[in-house]
Amino acid sequence: MAVGIFPKASVFFVFWEWGIMLRLPRCSELSRIVFRSGAVPTAFLSAGLIAAPPAAAQGASSLLTKPDPLKIVVSLEKQHMYVYRGTERVFTSRVSTGKRGYSTPAGVYSILEKRRWHRSNIYNNAPMPFMQRLTWSGIALHASGHVPRYPASHGCIRLPRGSASTLFKKTDVGGHVIVTRGETTPHRIKHDKLLQPQPLDLVTMDARKALKKRLAYEEGNLVSIALPAPADRARKYASLTRPQDKTVMTDATNAPEPMSAKEGALLMADLEHDMHRLESYIARSEEPVRILITKRLGRERIRDVQMLLRELGYDPGPIDGFMGRLTGAAIQEYQEDKGLKATGAFSEELRDKLFLDARGEPAPTGHLYVRQGFKQVFDAPVRLKNPDEPLGTHVYFSQSFAPTDEQTQWLALTTEEAPGVDANAALDRVSIPRILRDRLERMLTPGSSMIISDAGLGRETGRGTDFVVQP
Repeated sequence: MAVGIFPKASVFFVFWEWGIMLRLPRCSELSRIVFRSGAVPTAFLSAGLIAAPPAAAQGASSLLTKPDPLKIVVSLEKQHMYVYRGTERVFTSRVSTGKRGYSTPAGVYSILEKRRWHRSNIYNNAPMPFMQRLTWSGIALHASGHVPRYPASHGCIRLPRGSASTLFKKTDVGGHVIVTRGETTPHRIKHDKLLQPQPLDLVTMDARKALKKRLAYEEGNLVSIALPAPADRARKYASLTRPQDKTVMTDATNAPEPMSAKEGALLMADLEHDMHRLESYIARSEEPVRILITKRLGRERIRDVQMLLRELGYDPGPIDGFMGRLTGAAIQEYQEDKGLKATGAFSEELRDKLFLDARGEPAPTGHLYVRQGFKQVFDAPVRLKNPDEPLGTHVYFSQSFAPTDEQTQWLALTTEEAPGVDANAALDRVSIPRILRDRLERMLTPGSSMIISDAGLGRETGRGTDFVVQP
């Protein structure tokens, strides 16, 4: 890849292999990535053939890194709030949470909305200055003139006016608020199950490395395809655009080398895959990614049964996770065919047998959900070791990182303990398929988070929220 820059222009151009050109804004994040990834040949710069990158693009990666996101921890037992940036406590305040009959639920929340001036639409139009909404059902952080050192609210988290004003200025929509029964603090954690970012150079170059290892099916045998060096590939690609040229020249022998249709197709596939990954990277959302890993819930298990029945040739009706008439009839038909007791009812034994029959593997025991920008993105099955044993609830926070970084630091915070299961032990029990992990790492942005919990999706999780987990 080479880069051409017009010194006084607002754009510069990236010339990809084989003449593909991208037009990039001069001050965009991607333009800085191109320079920082070493894509500009030093000889071009020294010869004056292209302009030097802007000073802002030459700075240290710390200049491109946002401050670590804030984490707000509210202790119901202490009636106190603690605000952290990284592991440093940067602000504290007394609070007053929900009184008996209106208890503030412990859980993992995000700030959904901020309003400097707000009035309650539930409790007599009561004023709620510096309101920061945690649920759409009525729980929020807000200022109050009555903040005793005991629970006194109707479910909200009251703060003194000065504290509420200070906090309001520091927070962003989407920031995490953790409400715990006791007291907990974030700590640094390293674990191979934690995701790491894939910067632009890894995203694009991985495609080329993967293609070199690709296996093609030929004459009934799996054979390895050895691709030519990039310089040869460029000449070969050029020959594809000139049908009259049946051969290309090699540097080693200066003799014609035939190019098969298969090799040409592989070269084109390589290019298309490279560009697709680059375009996906450019178009990705910059919002923090929210991940929840929990035990496989009832509805997902019924969906498993419906999907597997369909794979085996039965008609379970819609794949919707509900036990309807068609699903029951399909189960009964399958049971009769297998010589089982024909109950037409769902059971874990039935689900396990269907997975073995349809896919030759055990049934998944966990599920992973992904949200971003308060919207559901996708979900997928994963495996949990010892799924019948408690997990507790653990939150993992990605710290800030620069666009070219290949690693980020993580913090962990346990909100609900399970016997013998700390944040490391919970990660030990999770197994994420490589293809799924790769997708998540390409999505990863600074400030992303992951929750591992027994609790599953809280009833407050829905449209316009991150995950609301209430153990």
